[in-house]
Amino acid sequence: MKQKHFLQHNARQLPKRAHRKMRCRRLSNGRGPVGTVIVEMAVCLPVMLLLVFGCLELNSSIFLSQTLTSAAHEGALVGLRQNATEAEVIERVETIMTARNIDQYTLELKTFGTDFADLESGERFAIAIETPRSNQWISLSQINVEVTALRP
Repeated sequence: MKQKHFLQHNARQLPKRAHRKMRCRRLSNGRGPVGTVIVEMAVCLPVMLLLVFGCLELNSSIFLSQTLTSAAHEGALVGLRQNATEAEVIERVETIMTARNIDQYTLELKTFGTDFADLESGERFAIAIETPRSNQWISLSQINVEVTALRP
């Protein structure tokens, strides 16, 4: 048995004119949901765009932070070698920063009172890197990283 449409099923109860009017009204009102879609889009689109661009900005900040941490760590590894010089440590950090296209940064090699060449076994040194952010409309305006190591 076929299922009948609501209007077809109840057509017996309505006069033919009323049936036609209801059918025409239903067909002419077919464009009503388009207005609803436009309103929903106008409400949801700014929120969705804010989420997308916020995620991109956060991702950029995390990438920059990881790059600074990696550069400081690599510089510390060079500094841990026997007979390593301050120039070698700085050169290694600058190589990584150049490879990642970061040109605005401040690099400081902290030796806590003595020259790097005079550090003895067990004395600590630190590499601090700081960089400003150019597009900080959501995230941090600058990122600081410091890695401390003990001389072998």
